[in-house]
Amino acid sequence: MQGNTLICGYLDVKISAKSRRGLTPWKAWQKQWCELKRLDNIENGVELKLKSSMEGSVLNCLLLPRSSTICRTESRTKQYAFGVFAMGRTQKPLLFLSGASESDAQDWIASIRKMLCVASYLPVGESNFHVSVVDNVHSRAAGLVGLHGVLGSNSQEIVISDPCTGDPRLCWYWHQFHQFHFQAPAHPVDDKRIIVMHTSGEFPAGPGQIYLYCEQGSRLLNHLVTRGKRTKTSPGLKSSKRLSRSEGDLCTNTTTSDSPVCIRSQTGSDDSGVRVSIASDDSAYLLKPKTASSLISIGMGVLTKTPGGSETNDDSLQDLTALEDQTVVYRAANRGFPWLRGFTRKFPKMRSSR
Repeated sequence: MQGNTLICGYLDVKISAKSRRGLTPWKAWQKQWCELKRLDNIENGVELKLKSSMEGSVLNCLLLPRSSTICRTESRTKQYAFGVFAMGRTQKPLLFLSGASESDAQDWIASIRKMLCVASYLPVGESNFHVSVVDNVHSRAAGLVGLHGVLGSNSQEIVISDPCTGDPRLCWYWHQFHQFHFQAPAHPVDDKRIIVMHTSGEFPAGPGQIYLYCEQGSRLLNHLVTRGKRTKTSPGLKSSKRLSRSEGDLCTNTTTSDSPVCIRSQTGSDDSGVRVSIASDDSAYLLKPKTASSLISIGMGVLTKTPGGSETNDDSLQDLTALEDQTVVYRAANRGFPWLRGFTRKFPKMRSSR
């Protein structure tokens, strides 16, 4: 964002008594018309004007230092509050603001952060995402106050880099997380924009939840679920080999990129293996109701399946009749089909018709 840029709109504002900026403190939130203007100044990067209305007179004017930290804060009355803090030993709050939704608050936060930066943001690729931590108790305990940047990953790490320089700000390991999913939105505009990252005991702050805001939430969640690996079978999970008509009952449920997908690691494992489920359940591992009643047809379909995976033709059936079916069934029972052993006891001399 270059040059003097003006951003304006209504926000709920509360001026802290500890701001020490010559402002009259407000004990209660007040809805104000806010105007943000970027300054070409080394020390102060943004000028914030507060008005009672768009055409009203200026009530307060505040200069935000370039070293300011903008982060989400907790409020008893405002769900989407955020604050502007002066960097230093005390980190005193300059003022508090609140949007109408998480997306509204994050838009203002992102605009202020861009204006405070001397350089412009670097372009990002398809596998990188602009993210911002929605601060909570767990993220503050991990030292992630006001964390934002460009998220990328490799086979071992999740990396968040500076949006201006591209330098890494922090690295997380995959085994420090065991589940990813969307947060249930409290406002329609926040749907599929807030991702919950469940941390494991190996995370610096221990088990808990980290919330990431991203406008490309669906793509980011899919990126986290697949650990950054691109799948050619998207959007559904498909088998790599051909399946016969009988084997079709064993296919897992498919998911789309917009589904509330989450991943969990096996309990007690080192997170090398991951389970995929829909809406935080394990329904994808259940067989269809008709499967149990059609095991016989599945077994015969497997026995008459060619190595390529398709159903056999008439010639292959004639070749099969030259063998003793009892031997074939016994071999099948010993090679992964133990449920066929009951057939050999009940029908000891099964033979195919010639």
